[in-house]
Amino acid sequence: MLYGNKVANYYATYVDVRDVAVAHVEALVRPEAGGQRFIVGHTSMWALELGKPLQELFPDLKIEPRTYSPYKVWLAWALSFVGPSLLTPFAARILSKKILFDNSKSRQVLQLQYTDLRVSLTDTLRSMVDSGWVKARPRTQAAL
Repeated sequence: MLYGNKVANYYATYVDVRDVAVAHVEALVRPEAGGQRFIVGHTSMWALELGKPLQELFPDLKIEPRTYSPYKVWLAWALSFVGPSLLTPFAARILSKKILFDNSKSRQVLQLQYTDLRVSLTDTLRSMVDSGWVKARPRTQAAL
């Protein structure tokens, strides 16, 4: 989205990496967490839906949420049944389904308080730009 490149529009669950780190520590220090597995995830949405909050948080940058034509995804899925292709049948199926997770156990047992998605997006984008991993593209005045 930051480069204007197309991304697969898949449904995913997002979590701040700092929350994942806290979850690991809490799982180690809480005896009641022993032997259990936890889902550590906060916000679920389609990948392209990240474009709107990113643009609101960074109005001076050009955020361009673009995806592949659904026909290309369908074609890649269909071809996966007849030979090597871009997508396995599993990957093609995952691109079209909403998979939801329940994080209530991580909230209850680990006492996690998840970071708001907007805070995670702000910190992530700033870190990527400041470290040079992403070259920010300024929005043109006509787009404002």
